[in-house]
Amino acid sequence: MMTPSNVRTMPFLPYLSIMAVLLIIGAAGGFYVYERVDQNLQKHILDRTNTIALMVDYENLKQLSGTEADLYDTRYRAMKATLQLVRLANPDVRFIYIVGQRPDGMLFFYMDSERSDSEDYSPPGQTYDEASEMMHRVFQTGKSYSEQTTDRWGTWVSGSAPIYDQYGQVVGLLGVDVPADEYLRNALFYASIPFIVSFLIALLIGFAWYTREQELKYVRKKGEFLAIASHEIRSPLTGIRWALGSVLTSKNPIPEEEKGMVLKSYANTVDLIYRISNFLSVNALEGKANELRRDEVPLRKAVKEVFDDLALTAAARNVRLEMDAQLHEGITVHANQEYLRQILFNIIVNAVKYTKENTRVLVAYMLKDGMHEISISDQGNGIAKEDQERIFKGYERTAAAAASKKEGTGLGLFLTKEALKAHNGTIRVESILGAGTTFVIVLPAVAQVK
Repeated sequence: MMTPSNVRTMPFLPYLSIMAVLLIIGAAGGFYVYERVDQNLQKHILDRTNTIALMVDYENLKQLSGTEADLYDTRYRAMKATLQLVRLANPDVRFIYIVGQRPDGMLFFYMDSERSDSEDYSPPGQTYDEASEMMHRVFQTGKSYSEQTTDRWGTWVSGSAPIYDQYGQVVGLLGVDVPADEYLRNALFYASIPFIVSFLIALLIGFAWYTREQELKYVRKKGEFLAIASHEIRSPLTGIRWALGSVLTSKNPIPEEEKGMVLKSYANTVDLIYRISNFLSVNALEGKANELRRDEVPLRKAVKEVFDDLALTAAARNVRLEMDAQLHEGITVHANQEYLRQILFNIIVNAVKYTKENTRVLVAYMLKDGMHEISISDQGNGIAKEDQERIFKGYERTAAAAASKKEGTGLGLFLTKEALKAHNGTIRVESILGAGTTFVIVLPAVAQVK
C-alpha cells in the first residue's frame, strides 16, 4: 500500500533510456535481419538461375546465329518455349533470357521469355547496352553472380549464370530478373519484425510508466484525502468514547434498559476507533520501518492500557481479561510505543470479540531463546487450518468470522504482521476448532528482564 508520505513521481529518464536502447537494438536487429534475408533471397535467385542454366541445350545454342534469322530456326523456338514454361513456373520472375557476347565484347540477346508481340520483347541479336559489369564478368570468370540492376525495362534483382559447352567454355549467359520492389518488400517485411517488436515493447514500457505515474498520483491524492478524513473522524469518536465511558462508570447509576444501549454504543465506538486506527497505521507504516522511533516500553503497562480500553466491551460479554504472573512489571520491549499498543490491541480485541461469553482472555509471557513471546489466548470456536495463513493477508476474514455476523475488515491482523515485521518480529497462530485460539507475538529481547 502506498501513502502520501512515500509516493514519489517516477522519473521518466530511466524509462526513456530503456526505450531508446530497445529501439537501437530493434534497428540493429532489423539491419542484421535485412542483410540475412537479402543474402538468402539473392542466394535463392542465384540457385534458380544456375538450375535453369543447366537446362539449356548448349549444342542448340551454339548453332544459333544471334540474329533475326534464328526466328525461323526450330531450335530457337524450342528453347524459347522452354524459357516461357520456366517463366510461368516461377511467378515472381519477370524475365528469363539468354545473352551472348560478340568479339568486340558487346552483349546481345539470343532470346528471352517474352511473346513476340510484347512491348518488352527482345528479338535475337538486340544489343544489351545496359548490361552490367557483373554480366560481362560472367563471360570472363565463368562464375555466376547476383546483383541489383537497372535497365530500360526497370529495376531488378538479377541472377546471371554461365552456360558451358562440353569443353567448359562459356557460350552464353542465362539471366533471371525479379522486380526489385517486390524483392525489397519481402526483405523489409522480415527486417521490420525486430524493430516492430522492439518498438512495441518500448511503447509498452512508456505506457507502463504513464499508467504507473497516474496510479501514483491517484494513490497520493487518495491517501491524502483518507488520512485527513480518518483523522477528522477519529478525534470526535475518541471524545464520544470517553463521554460514554464516563457515563457507564459514573457513580450516578443509569436505568438498566438505557445502560445496555449506552454500553453497545461504547463498544461500537471503540470498534470504529480501532478500525480507523488500523487504517491510519497501515497508511503510515508502509516504507517507514527504518524511521520508527523505538523506546523501552514496559510490556505489562502496555497490556493493561489495552485492558482498560476494552474493559467495558469485555464486561458486556462477561469476558475476564487476565495476565499471567510471568508478565511482571520489570519486562520492557524495545519497540515503537504506539505500534506495540496497536499490535496488542488488535489481537486482544479479536480475542474479546470471538471468545465465548463467560470465558476469559489470557495474556501470557515467556522469554525463549532471546525472544519475547507474548501469547493471547481465547476460548472461542477456533480457526480452521486452511484459514490460518489467509487471515494475515489483509482484508481477509475466515468463513467462521463472517458467519458470526460480527463486524470486521480483516485489516487488523495484516497490520499486526506488518508492524511486527518492521520490529523484526513475527506472529503465529495456534488453534483448535471448538476449543479456542492462541496468537503468539514474538519480538527480539533487546532489553533483558530485570
